[in-house]
Amino acid sequence: MTDTFDQGKGVEPHKRVYADNLGEGLRYSHYGYAKPSTQPLILAYGTQAAPVGVPTLPAGAGVADQITNFRLGGSFGIEMQMHATTAQALQPLVHVSKGLEIALDQVDNECVEYVPGGNSDLNPFGLLAGTDRESVFIRAILEITTNNGIDQMVIGYRKRENYVTPTSFLAAGDALYTDFFGVGFNAAVASPNPVGVVSDIANGGSNTRTAIGFTVTSGMIVKFELRLGANRKPDAYINGIPANGRNNVTKNGVGAAIATQTLVPQHSYTFAAALQLVPFIFSRQDAGTSTVFLRELEVGRLVDVGLQPELRV
Repeated sequence: MTDTFDQGKGVEPHKRVYADNLGEGLRYSHYGYAKPSTQPLILAYGTQAAPVGVPTLPAGAGVADQITNFRLGGSFGIEMQMHATTAQALQPLVHVSKGLEIALDQVDNECVEYVPGGNSDLNPFGLLAGTDRESVFIRAILEITTNNGIDQMVIGYRKRENYVTPTSFLAAGDALYTDFFGVGFNAAVASPNPVGVVSDIANGGSNTRTAIGFTVTSGMIVKFELRLGANRKPDAYINGIPANGRNNVTKNGVGAAIATQTLVPQHSYTFAAALQLVPFIFSRQDAGTSTVFLRELEVGRLVDVGLQPELRV
């Protein structure tokens, strides 16, 4: 008998045959992967405060609070929702060799947020903390043009709530989102630029931030990743290396050798039960400004990429 394989069930020769089917996570759109190579079709749906049912092309002059949707193509494409936290005149644009430019307007303090799957309780990449058994993840490969041009580039999970205009994702700042945990740039810019994890619980009034011992130089390709377990505890990874101990990072986001950097453990965090969580990417320019190219984005359930073995039964 030929063994058959299902993304969610593993090798089960005496059970249902899945030879001609995708795993459940793939069939029900709980997994997405994109390597942007074509210009996205971007449609505006008004502002969060005044949504519209008939979409239009985004306003060239830029509108704060504008909601736009587009799709990142690929074998398992990703529906993206973009919130113009500040009035963005530019829209995401694919570079011929680097990926999708997502930092947009090159102006100090201009901000933008992206939510793969949309800012909705129905987000297929989300997690209902304490209820869902599947762990989830978001993984982004970014090329940072000017390392000290952006002080806030955070990738992670947050409570599903209305978009806000964050005061700051920096240490002791207030991102205003009630509950979140993210990894990326979240400190005063420097050259090279320090990476850390940042969080808040129940809108505590100020963020908690921990430097994790990694810095980014101009032009570096880096892979930021956050995995969120069914135990409600997030784990940050840099270029595939976990920030849960003193682990060495010796390669960049696409596997090329770099000078060794030793990670410092992240701070402990647990999302409250019953929160509906969604993945997000937030970017804010600093005085130096920088382009940021999204080379690859992957988001979904860990079981669908073979990283939650307890569910593969």
